[in-house]
Amino acid sequence: MHQAFANNDCGMALSLGRTIRDTAPESAGQDWAWVNSVVVFCEAKTGGETERMYKEALKATTSEPSSNYVWQTRLRYEAMHKQNTAAAVTIEAMAATHPDALNDLPTRALYGLNQALKDAGDDANQFRVLKALSATYKPTAPFADPEGLRLLYARKLYDKGDKAGAAEIINASQSFSSMREISADPDFRALQDPKVNLSVAAERQYIEDEITLSQHSDSLEGVIQVATDLRRLGRYQDALDKLENVRARMANADSFADYEQQRVWWWEHLAITYGELGNYDQVVQSYRSAIALGEAGQPNISQVLDLSLQQVRFGHYRDALATLATAPDDSKGRSPYGAMVFHYAHGCASKLAGHEADAAKDVAYALAHEKDGSGNTTLLLLCVGDLNGAAASILRALNKSEDRSGALDMLSDFRPEPANAPVSRAIRLLSEMKARADIRAAIAKAGGVQSFPFTREDF
Repeated sequence: MHQAFANNDCGMALSLGRTIRDTAPESAGQDWAWVNSVVVFCEAKTGGETERMYKEALKATTSEPSSNYVWQTRLRYEAMHKQNTAAAVTIEAMAATHPDALNDLPTRALYGLNQALKDAGDDANQFRVLKALSATYKPTAPFADPEGLRLLYARKLYDKGDKAGAAEIINASQSFSSMREISADPDFRALQDPKVNLSVAAERQYIEDEITLSQHSDSLEGVIQVATDLRRLGRYQDALDKLENVRARMANADSFADYEQQRVWWWEHLAITYGELGNYDQVVQSYRSAIALGEAGQPNISQVLDLSLQQVRFGHYRDALATLATAPDDSKGRSPYGAMVFHYAHGCASKLAGHEADAAKDVAYALAHEKDGSGNTTLLLLCVGDLNGAAASILRALNKSEDRSGALDMLSDFRPEPANAPVSRAIRLLSEMKARADIRAAIAKAGGVQSFPFTREDF
């Protein structure tokens, strides 16, 4: 079996592996975890993400020892095929008996599973998954932050009346991103003791990330994270230098352990940083480079949308419309939230380019799909100059528990953008809308806004 696998003969390795597993006694000295892994791997290689592969993974995880690979394969199949209860059972089993297999999972995969459970309205299994992750998940990736998942569980606890349980999670939070999230949520803010100085938290996060990066110099994610920390502190040129200092290494995929996963985000953050420095040409070039990388054979939709928003911000409205024309339509590849971002960008660019009828269609879409991203509805209405409509939109958000924190965050005060960085029309008009008496009263009722020592772009 070893020889067949070494020779990439998965057909033979699969046959021999099944024979060994199903007929030989465990006392025969076989490496059972390896045998099971080969069976699952070769079933996947020869048949794809099939039910038969899943059955092999299930069989493998009911015997010991079983490898991290087969546990992760089992969970991946269940998540892909929306087997919600099975996925919750697997997460709980991994947390109880194979935490290393759980900790090896990327945070983005677990956020994706949580979102899928939320979208399915499966509160019971979402609660089970978040509970298990909150108690056990400690990702091995050096810059992975599990605290956002714990705060999702804290929200579940709070909504179920367990404020003490929520407070325990809130007051154990350490990362800047979690502190920022807590500060934006009036329910969580009330439970935080002592209150946190976000400026101090941002400085601490930068120092911690620099230390971690010095220990993991092959982490491109770490370079990006430190640049983000510097940008947040207003050190834009230092942030740009941090990113540009690895440009030569970007030509070699072996320079970073996470090159394939992170290279598009290096370009994204390069674009963001150039935007804060007012260098429009470099913003466009960086986003174009990110878009050219594609995403599993498809256009990088996120970067297409982000480029269009920067083009609107810098006043290049027709260029923004040309960029958006390359994006797939709502039914092909865009998430519901992504569709809302598209219509905000398209409607705003259309209005400012003088295409009133097109802008009206985008406004109609945004109003009809407000549940998919209420903030984008508000911003679009501001951009087209409908302050009454924007006020009505933000008032609806302030009255919905699931939208309240985001609405208060949008209405908070931020440090002004750097001198060379333009401010979008929507954000300029946001200040005017905030001055309305009905908005001020709704803000006070909802728990109040914050004053952040960072720009809106720095998060």
